[in-house]
Order: sequence, then C-alpha cells, then structure tokens
Amino acid sequence: MARPAPTRRQEPLEDPDMQKGLPVRMPTLEKSAQAYLRASQLESSVAERLRRIQERVVTHPKFEIKKEIAPEVRQALALLRERSTQRTAIIVAVVLGPPRALEG
Repeated sequence: MARPAPTRRQEPLEDPDMQKGLPVRMPTLEKSAQAYLRASQLESSVAERLRRIQERVVTHPKFEIKKEIAPEVRQALALLRERSTQRTAIIVAVVLGPPRALEG
C-alpha cells in the first residue's frame, strides 16, 4: 500500500484590508521604563509598610485571672465532703426541688 505524495499547503489569499491595519500608537520607552522602575520598587515599599505597621501594633498584656471562690461556695463544698451532710443535701434537693410533674 503506497502512501499518497504530500501536497503543498496553499497559502491563504491575501486580504487587502489586512494590509492596511489600524493606526496604533505604541507607548514610549520612557513610560515603560517608569513602569518597570515602579514595579521593581514595589517589594521594598511593601516590606517597609509592613515593618511600620508591625511597629505600631502592640500586643495586649496578658492578665492573670484569679478565680476566687465565694465563701458560701467554699462552705457548701466543705459540707458535701462529709457523708452525713451529703445525705442531708440529697433530701433537701428532693424536698425543695421542682415538682415531679415538671421533671424530664
């Protein structure tokens, strides 16, 4: 089986409108150089700004929180450490607690 001979590509037909083109004003090299200079200084200006912001930020001092226990709570805990007062606390909770009809 023989391969067909390669054919030459035909060049597209020239369009006369494509030859005219639109007038485009290219920016001058001055503007390009200025833009490049601004972009190259961007990293240093951002670093400087972040450094100034970091200097202004002050961390809040950490306060030590002391939890003082109220004397009533201390007294109640002392009472619950004894077996006889534990029984009393259970009876009081049943008598003074919510009615049975309202319990879960």
